[in-house]
Amino acid sequence: STELVFDLDAVTAVVVDMFQDGREQEAFEVAMSFAEAAREALGRTHPICINALATVAAIADQLGDTSAAQVLLEEAETCHEELQMDVLADYMEAQFDELSSSGEGEGDSGGQADDGERD
Repeated sequence: STELVFDLDAVTAVVVDMFQDGREQEAFEVAMSFAEAAREALGRTHPICINALATVAAIADQLGDTSAAQVLLEEAETCHEELQMDVLADYMEAQFDELSSSGEGEGDSGGQADDGERD
């Protein structure tokens, strides 16, 4: 099996070069194909997919298709928010697991070393 490598920086550089050389539509198609391949292989909330979508949105905007650019940018933002929620959920789960495992077998003294009254 062949492992795909998703090099966002390399693809972005190629796309920018194409665009600057006057091959705007080809640049858009390459960027869109990369974004779609990244989504299929890595998932829609993977940072490479999110950044690839933002690149496609920027090209669409430069081509004058502001409505498509807005839709793509909103999709990238939604994916980014989902990624942040996933990261937060994983962090909270790890913290909970750590807390629940560190408290096993220990008595609760409540932080009180002396039960006597003081006047």
